[in-house]
Amino acid sequence: MAPLASALHEQLRDAVDRKRSVLKEIGMSDDQINKDCEVEDQFVEKWTLLFTGTIMSCIPKSMAKKIIKKNLINKGKKND
Repeated sequence: MAPLASALHEQLRDAVDRKRSVLKEIGMSDDQINKDCEVEDQFVEKWTLLFTGTIMSCIPKSMAKKIIKKNLINKGKKND
């Protein structure tokens, strides 16, 4: 699940970056670009949480518990 969320997150970030490039090319100021892209930036920032929450709410509870348990175990191994 994490690789898919990460890949989609990168695509969203790339899309916003492309938009920023186009706006810069047409002469828009950095302040105007930041204001125009504010909503997209917030969405991209919250993407992983939104994606994970949506997936977790759509799968059976038993499967969600296994995923959560596996992720907690994996996080513990990384911290060692």
